[in-house]
Amino acid sequence: MDNKNCEFILDTNNLEKPNWEALDNNPYKIRRESHRSNNEDEVLVSVYIQAYNRLEKTKKCLTAILENTKDINYELILVDNGSDDMKTLEYFKSIEHKKKIVRVTKNIGSGYPVGMTVNMCDGKYIVIVSNDVYVTYNWLQNLLNCMESDETIGMVGPMSTNISNLQQPDNYVYTSYEKFQKDAKKFNEHSVPSKWQERLRLITVLAMYRKEVLKLVGYMDSAFLHDFGEDDLCARIRRAGYKMMLAGDTFVHHDHNISIGEDKNMEEFKKILAQGREAFQEKYYGLDAWNDILNFELTLFSNIYKAHSQSPSILGIDIKCGQPILSLANKLREQCIYNTQRYAFTTEAKYFSDLQYVCHGDNVKCDRIEYILEYYAQGSMDYIVLGEPINTYHNPGKLLIKLLTILKEGGVLCFKLRNITGVKTQLNLIGQISVVDDDIPTLITVEEMINTLQALNIYEFQLKAEPYAFDHESINNIQHLANQLNQGEDYEKIFNKLITKDYCFCIRT
Repeated sequence: MDNKNCEFILDTNNLEKPNWEALDNNPYKIRRESHRSNNEDEVLVSVYIQAYNRLEKTKKCLTAILENTKDINYELILVDNGSDDMKTLEYFKSIEHKKKIVRVTKNIGSGYPVGMTVNMCDGKYIVIVSNDVYVTYNWLQNLLNCMESDETIGMVGPMSTNISNLQQPDNYVYTSYEKFQKDAKKFNEHSVPSKWQERLRLITVLAMYRKEVLKLVGYMDSAFLHDFGEDDLCARIRRAGYKMMLAGDTFVHHDHNISIGEDKNMEEFKKILAQGREAFQEKYYGLDAWNDILNFELTLFSNIYKAHSQSPSILGIDIKCGQPILSLANKLREQCIYNTQRYAFTTEAKYFSDLQYVCHGDNVKCDRIEYILEYYAQGSMDYIVLGEPINTYHNPGKLLIKLLTILKEGGVLCFKLRNITGVKTQLNLIGQISVVDDDIPTLITVEEMINTLQALNIYEFQLKAEPYAFDHESINNIQHLANQLNQGEDYEKIFNKLITKDYCFCIRT
């Protein structure tokens, strides 16, 4: 065929150009109208399930969807991604529900079919479900409630079993499918906005998207093979100006044991993981998908004081891509404080774009820490979060005074103090290693910091120790070292000092 003589017709006769003025020149509304489907009045959600072999899991996945999805107009997009036999395709054909079936002749990756089939989806929203995920009572309605609460939300994911990224309910142990469905029905019974969390990144075993968002940013970048593809997708979504929310009121089951590396050769998996992490750094000019994005600061915010304002201002300083601001805002949301004014100050320009997403615009400043008082008025902030240990800065005492100056009366300051009596210091002293700490902290003990706060008339503070991440063998070695160092001092006290990386302070003026 001579392609030069081919004629393609795009039928736009039944479509209308969005009226920008009628839509208030709002880019979110304009995109929405630009990608509106002719059938959206009939289909609200397109539920996309992709299968590659594993027929039994696919059957359980679809059965759970059909049993637990009520009173919502939805279609099924059923994709057989090159399964080795025809059984998956035959099963898809047997499903009695509004559906579209896609057969991929050869599996060339899980992301390829999604990108090719988005235009087939009639729904206003697209939910992509892995075929080893089993949904539960009220799942779709709860996700919709979260998504439709804010036009700038572009992606919503649920809590799940067998998942990382702090997306699994604390201490839940899966024992059986039947019991899980009962537990999840109670968990999902009501939509609870105070349980929603804004995130920089979501794991996508199941995720809901606005259709216009997927068309705007695309789906998976094939450069990431399998791992870190969702990290990249989340980066593109937030840089397009859309929020990502974890629906903490919705619980599903992921039938895949990540702790034992199910279906994976672990050595090969580690290799691909390293390649994906490196590819992310190359694409985003040095940003690390873990260290720069997953700094949740769980210990720092474990017992946060409540400020007096119902619309508190938050200043994050050197918080990398900004997750600590979101973590704090999520903590406040649990207390039904939904509106926060967000500001960020960074000494590293590579974080600027991502901080703009977190702070919703022109509230990000980049400069040397010495000049911070030039940007913020005295008594202007309800919360200040310092992302790096205060004694890794030059002249930490002066920095502390500056931060207290910016803080409102009754405001809250959260910061860390690098422990200078930890195991690295001790190993350095006895000649085991030659470097104490890459950050070279100023030698301030936790006791000296407490005395400093009291000298500044600050007596209301909480203090928690944040340990290093040690494996079992390292813990045994540290216990042996603690025994060697124990000369009259309490053994447990010595051991706790050795394993502590940072001391976390939360103070209220």
